[in-house]
Amino acid sequence: RIIGSLQSLDTTAMNIDRVLAVQEEFMDLPKPLLLYLTSRGITSLGDIRSRHPDVHVEVNRATRQARFRGLPDDIESAKTDVLSVDIVDQKLTVTPSESSIIIGKQGATINKLVESSQAAIDVPRPDGDSDVKGNLTVVIIGSIGAVKDAMDEMEDLLAQHKEVIEKVPLDPVAKEVLLMNKGEGMQAITKLVNDACREILAGYVSVSIDENAVKIVGKSLVMPKAVEIVTDEIRLKEATIVRLPIHVSAIPALIGKGGAGIK
Repeated sequence: RIIGSLQSLDTTAMNIDRVLAVQEEFMDLPKPLLLYLTSRGITSLGDIRSRHPDVHVEVNRATRQARFRGLPDDIESAKTDVLSVDIVDQKLTVTPSESSIIIGKQGATINKLVESSQAAIDVPRPDGDSDVKGNLTVVIIGSIGAVKDAMDEMEDLLAQHKEVIEKVPLDPVAKEVLLMNKGEGMQAITKLVNDACREILAGYVSVSIDENAVKIVGKSLVMPKAVEIVTDEIRLKEATIVRLPIHVSAIPALIGKGGAGIK
């Protein structure tokens, strides 16, 4: 029973009819579209909802379905909008360690990649879907432009984390200086390098003597800084070396018996 003015009764009756006409429908979604719409950081589903304010739209990854609640005509329009999302998918094969780089600490890196490119990135678990070599297949889903941006960003990211080797030439005498006192000079350089590089990227940079060169092993992103520090330190050591010319005949006397003289 409804009591009120004729105008309010008409309005209320129309609203009641509208409520009674509300329906709920479910629609199965292709896996790529399902992954894309449910990925954290992707704004596409929010855009669809804003274009269809009279329809409640939910997408459930577990059931692999989209749920619509509203008037039949509005639902059909929203369903058409969902299915018209233009996406492509591309695959990238990575090692388990590379997948960890893409994901980042607590998912920070992959979330940033998704938000910046607006492409969904699906990285399987290392103990899950892998090939015979243990490699994993990362799936990137989105518009053509978004997928390209995400691929470029991931390839740059992996290149920056790739381990590389550089060698800085070393004067033979400077080599002996660095190795004195149980390698005290090399230990100091190694600490300088790692303290500086840690501000750029977490990880250890190895610094060692390799014949007449200092060998540096580390991630590509930090290598320019590491080489700069090692080069500067070597030049400082070389600058402390003084060479005095002596006659060849004086060498035995200088060295002395059993090296006593030189010691």
